[in-house]
Amino acid sequence: MNVETGTILEGTVRGIKPYGVFIESGGVSGLLHISQISHEHVEDLTTVFTLGDKVKALVVSQDREKGRVSLSTKVLEPEPGDMLRSPQLVYERAAEMAERYRERIAEEERARAEYASDIVAGLDVASLGVGADVNGKTDLGSLRESAGKDSEKSSPLVILATTLSVMSA
Repeated sequence: MNVETGTILEGTVRGIKPYGVFIESGGVSGLLHISQISHEHVEDLTTVFTLGDKVKALVVSQDREKGRVSLSTKVLEPEPGDMLRSPQLVYERAAEMAERYRERIAEEERARAEYASDIVAGLDVASLGVGADVNGKTDLGSLRESAGKDSEKSSPLVILATTLSVMSA
């Protein structure tokens, strides 16, 4: 089973450790870390979960190479602490809360891309000896290339080009 970041994983509690709960679903095992269970502090995981419990959690990240899936019920809480008071409420509203989470993440990504674009647009590229693309925008590839040619400018230029590339991706 392939899971995607931002989707809800429905599974069964297969392990409880001091640092989190392991949830299994269709051959995929994910870790619901203790810090991702609720906005309120969780002292003892066994007060929230028992082996065999059915759980809904949001996939917040995954490392396919290492086979790790990170889960969260915290982002699914309608109100802070709901996972401790009423897990069933959290599971019932999981789809709605997951959609809100995905919208918030998409908006943050759009804002980062816009911010990166504003930084690039404000660069005085002529002073860096870097060209612009056919649309008159700063060409990050040219910026990286230029950074490699001038050792005095390399470090700041490489950092800038790399940062802007990541932010606008």
